[in-house]
Amino acid sequence: MDMKEKRSHESSSKHKHKKSKKHKKEKDRKSSSNHSDSDEIQWVEAPAPPKAEKPKDERQEWMNKELFVSTLSREEMKSGNSSRERKRLAQEKQQEKEEAIKQARELNPHWKNNGSGLPEQEPKVESLHLPSSSVGDGGYAYLKKAYLRIQEQSQREGRSMEEVAVERWGV
Repeated sequence: MDMKEKRSHESSSKHKHKKSKKHKKEKDRKSSSNHSDSDEIQWVEAPAPPKAEKPKDERQEWMNKELFVSTLSREEMKSGNSSRERKRLAQEKQQEKEEAIKQARELNPHWKNNGSGLPEQEPKVESLHLPSSSVGDGGYAYLKKAYLRIQEQSQREGRSMEEVAVERWGV
């Protein structure tokens, strides 16, 4: 046998083997689909055990809440302090403490000191004054130099200072 024949023989046997595998798979599929449904065990659910009912609470919800009508003892009526009023006062004190802490930590100046959060619409009278010129002389030196230049030019040319100023800056 030549090498070519061996190779062709080997390759043909491999192909036959593969075909047989495919054929076997098909047979397995056919055989599994041929089973009848009657052979299988069918599931039957058992009846659920009866549920034990909860015993209802003897009290209804509205009975557990605070009374609708405030009740006061004679001593409380004389002193003028009821328990509800004391609770309310305690809550107000607690809120005041919390607000004081919040205001101390507040960084936004518009929220500090019970502000509205927005800047004031009307400027204060203090901020309306005109600031004095803090740097330089407010342009006095510039005007003085311009005046001296006009004066020199008018003397050189023999004209009036007004004519020279109108020529430089207009009306």
